[in-house]
Amino acid sequence: MKRRIPAALVAMALAVPWCAAVSAQEAGDSLADLELVMGRAIRRVAPSIVRVKVLTLSREEQKAAEALLEQAPAPAATDTGTPAEKPQTAESTDAPSDDAGTVAALLKTPPSDDRCRTIQSGLVVSADGEIVTSLVNVGDQKAGLFVELPDGTVCPARRLGQDSQRDLLLLKIEARQLPVPPTGAKADLAVGQWVVALGRTLPAPTPTASKGIVSALGRHAGVAIQTDANVSPVNYGGPLVDLRGRVVGVVAAVGARGADSRADQWSDSGIGFAVPMDDVLARLPAMREGKRLEPPFLGIEFNMVRLEAGAKVMRVIAGTAAAASGLEAGDVIVEFQGQTIETPFQLLHEIGSRAVGDTVTFKVQRNGETLTLTATLGARPEIYRS
Repeated sequence: MKRRIPAALVAMALAVPWCAAVSAQEAGDSLADLELVMGRAIRRVAPSIVRVKVLTLSREEQKAAEALLEQAPAPAATDTGTPAEKPQTAESTDAPSDDAGTVAALLKTPPSDDRCRTIQSGLVVSADGEIVTSLVNVGDQKAGLFVELPDGTVCPARRLGQDSQRDLLLLKIEARQLPVPPTGAKADLAVGQWVVALGRTLPAPTPTASKGIVSALGRHAGVAIQTDANVSPVNYGGPLVDLRGRVVGVVAAVGARGADSRADQWSDSGIGFAVPMDDVLARLPAMREGKRLEPPFLGIEFNMVRLEAGAKVMRVIAGTAAAASGLEAGDVIVEFQGQTIETPFQLLHEIGSRAVGDTVTFKVQRNGETLTLTATLGARPEIYRS
């Protein structure tokens, strides 16, 4: 007796290869669309990405160079996006020397790449020549800083202010009409969305790029976006861009201990960090004035094990904002600036997102009573930085 195969099963079997082909085609179209969108996003931001070149100077040269910088007036800028002097390119160089005249020439002559102790990325943040870059590779060096624009023009750069908690350094070149990229708000960021990390450390017409997703928000005490886009240490200072071509952050060595740490000690095989662009722009006025923004510090040690709601204070450090506020060991902080504190990590986030000098109000529970205290955040001592 012959068994008949139901027509529905035959139809399903014949449909499987066709369905697979359709799925593959749709996947191919989706990938092609993603590549197209990423390409447009990169081209939109690329004109605003620069190379930051830090000249190699001996201790004697550095001292002489800083003395010259204090005496020299800033040159006038032109409307062409280049210095008032004739544009120069990176091919010219001078041999190092302790002679003051040669040091003066070094500060005016764009260095070749092999005369630089580091080359990293930077991002234009104002049309009149303000550049944000990473602090960690530059350290405290004030002289011998240059910015190379995408067209190859190299401009001497002045150091303005810095934010050591966020690994940001603001430079100024004498130029006008530089392209400023569009920016996106951190409120619009979501874990899982596609982003592209861009950098310009090679003398190439296009920046380097690596794609990834936003893998976490509010990292490093609330100051950083985490991404799984591959980030090279020399690309610190470059932008993190969304698929609309908006800069959502500046890639940085957030978490480095001190401004003199080398960035290669802080690269991670799998994740990178970026400072939200909202926070970068909010700190520009202070850095523009030459201020050194340090990590804020309340001055307490607390139990990181969540045994109860809030953050229980284990010790109040003498001479800190916490001591001046009247906080005592055993207090439980349950509210900070109007935000309910459920865990110690929330408190770290709230403190880290603020600045030295900010006045904060918080509520604590002590012996069954709720008290409201006020403190002015101080600078975090080096031993408490992470």
